[in-house]
Amino acid sequence: MLYKTFLMGLFLLSPTLLAAQDGLSVKTVFDLYAKRERVTTVELRGNMVASYDMSLYRSITIEENSSALNTARLHLMNDKNRSDVIREVMKDGKVTSAFYQLKQKTRDGQNRYILFKEMAPNTFAIVYVEGKLNTEALTKFLKVDTSF
Repeated sequence: MLYKTFLMGLFLLSPTLLAAQDGLSVKTVFDLYAKRERVTTVELRGNMVASYDMSLYRSITIEENSSALNTARLHLMNDKNRSDVIREVMKDGKVTSAFYQLKQKTRDGQNRYILFKEMAPNTFAIVYVEGKLNTEALTKFLKVDTSF
């Protein structure tokens, strides 16, 4: 009986999980690297983020992996082309920090954001957020400086 309940719960939850990050190129980075060594992932939804007007907060931090960093930058550029750039920092022609708001909203009209930060050589983080919050609220929540 417990097994059937688990399978039913997984079946009901799977469309929600699949809908998250629809059409997002950096989703590939989450899919490829989430279960590897030296990788930390966080996913918060529902009541855990609702008080911040978010419906989903998802992050991945990958340490000391040059291949993953190159993959992430490639997918980040794909998403940049479908986004408004809030802030972007480049060094030697490569993105080291980025804050994008996707032009395409979620199915229920929520905003979508991607943040990227290279913290050390071959170590970086990607944060994906969905919610009703605006750019100012998100920067305040994440304590991100968007001034130039």
